[in-house]
Amino acid sequence: MILRKLSFPVILSLILSCNSATNENRNEHHDETVADTTLALNNNARWIMDSITNHHFIELHEMTNMFHVDPFPPVNAYQTYGKDMTNGINKMIQDCKMQGKAHEMLHHWLNPVIRQSHELSSITDTTLARKISDSLHVRVDRFTQYFEEAQ
Repeated sequence: MILRKLSFPVILSLILSCNSATNENRNEHHDETVADTTLALNNNARWIMDSITNHHFIELHEMTNMFHVDPFPPVNAYQTYGKDMTNGINKMIQDCKMQGKAHEMLHHWLNPVIRQSHELSSITDTTLARKISDSLHVRVDRFTQYFEEAQ
């Protein structure tokens, strides 16, 4: 239980750094205070993401769709789903190469996904778990409304 509580801050710090050691320019936007944390389009266009981010998104999307096939999963299934999503998110963070405003918007999309995945990994109430997983499913489904892979 202590390990689970400690893992959330570690994941959050990883997402904030997003492989910053490999690219010093990536830290520029992390130093700024961002007042608006709302996910938004790029002047009515979707943000461009790299192929690595797209690959990880597809994995998260498939995982979410597969989980929601069962209309009444047991509590341990929700917990496993939360852990699997967290592992997928960790891979996305480790491979992150995006920069600038698109990278910032990715974080706006990703932060609630991290929080909800973490909540599911230790959930004990199936009613609450269903609400969280439904919200997570909607959030994952909306990703392509805001991001597209570079052509």
